[in-house]
Amino acid sequence: MLFLPFMDDPAIDQFIKSKTTFKDYCVRKLIRTSRYNLDLFSLSIKGYLGIYENKKTQVLDAKALNGLKSKVNTVPVEFNNDKVALFKRTIALVENHSKKIILVNMPIFDSKMKTFKHDEYQVFLSFIKEFTTNHQNILFLDLNQPEITANPNLFSDPLHVNVEGQVKASEALVQFVNSKGLNK
Repeated sequence: MLFLPFMDDPAIDQFIKSKTTFKDYCVRKLIRTSRYNLDLFSLSIKGYLGIYENKKTQVLDAKALNGLKSKVNTVPVEFNNDKVALFKRTIALVENHSKKIILVNMPIFDSKMKTFKHDEYQVFLSFIKEFTTNHQNILFLDLNQPEITANPNLFSDPLHVNVEGQVKASEALVQFVNSKGLNK
């Protein structure tokens, strides 16, 4: 849904076409208002008004996530060479307009993180770490730190922080920026 308003861009159009049924694609292509729902409309209005705060206040029930224990090390982590090439092109574009780039790996609740295939996830992390090591103007901050990822009160779902988690993540980012002397 988040990509539908940008469907007139050829790359986004191809992506949407590959992820939807022919009928859904045609409806959204021909009836432009069908690209929006109330949530997207609300997000758009908030963006125009400069209102960016996180409204997610719910917290995880860690006991309800016990089912994830049976899925430890089962979820594949795709390392796609086409996406790597796109990432590198994007970084090159951003480098033309920025002195410093900070790549942030957002926190994932620990029981969900444990479902990812460990070796495959390490390939992803190693790539990012090596990439940033080879580019002095690019820094990497991994927010998957136990003080964040082990606290269910910081997450609205296993993959997204809530308001409290957003504050913790923002504090960690500020501390990182300050420790690197980027606040000058």
